[in-house]
Amino acid sequence: MAQQKSATMTGTEMLRTMSSHYTLVAATVLLFVLGLAPHWTAQAAEPAQKKVRTVVGIIPQIATGGGSFFMDFQFVNNSEKFSSVHIEFFDSSGVQMTVPLTSGGFLYTNSKYMVDISPQNTLFVSTQRDAPEVQIGYAVVTSDPPNAGVVHATFNQVIPGRPLFQAFIPLDDGSRSLFYLPSVNSNGRTSSMAVMSVTNQGVRYLALDQGGNVLCDSLTVFNQGQHEAFIVPERLPCLAGIDGMVLVAGDPESGIFGVGITAQDGGALVTQPVIPAAPTPVVSGS
Repeated sequence: MAQQKSATMTGTEMLRTMSSHYTLVAATVLLFVLGLAPHWTAQAAEPAQKKVRTVVGIIPQIATGGGSFFMDFQFVNNSEKFSSVHIEFFDSSGVQMTVPLTSGGFLYTNSKYMVDISPQNTLFVSTQRDAPEVQIGYAVVTSDPPNAGVVHATFNQVIPGRPLFQAFIPLDDGSRSLFYLPSVNSNGRTSSMAVMSVTNQGVRYLALDQGGNVLCDSLTVFNQGQHEAFIVPERLPCLAGIDGMVLVAGDPESGIFGVGITAQDGGALVTQPVIPAAPTPVVSGS
């Protein structure tokens, strides 16, 4: 059991679930220190004279708690300068979300955390699997100086009697208005996806077969900072049982981030990172 600890430490101290379960596949898909030691802080508020930080990227899917799900985060300073890396959690409505983190056997509880890391150093932290409720959302990563630090995230699902299910959730560093996500739904596999919008906008999902033909589509109207995650064949029934792509299209000059996960029934998870699309993609049947 992790111990409660003060807000600051030094050194190694420190959809629905991506929707709801309807099969093991859905349950699996869905959710979707070395050198000078890092200095870890759970931030209650920004200092009066705060430094300007650069957004490094978005971790577009967080799922933790409920006895089954937890996230691992690796903070890395890949530069030759001292770096301050911040991570801030939000729920699917875009409201700050308190996510307890553990490191070195201690428990920290906040929605915003800061890690000061020396050059080439790293720090590992995890969320709590035994939290009573499943929390779904995303995280914003910033750093000072710009691009001096990154955060790698791993989604974990525990199912009794089975190996640990894991999927790497990449740090999406390219806000864009168009991208593709592969959708693999044949031979016992099912894909899910998560999308976050930084502006008020309508985002359209176009289901494409392997020939690039539009089979069906769906529209979500996002508020600023809103996030959603879903099983692809549930939202786009035309992709049930077949493989293809989903074109995610927002307003021009807008910002959307995303990630996909595909699972084999009873097997490993596979991450589907976004594929950037041309400004005006050529889509058959449109």
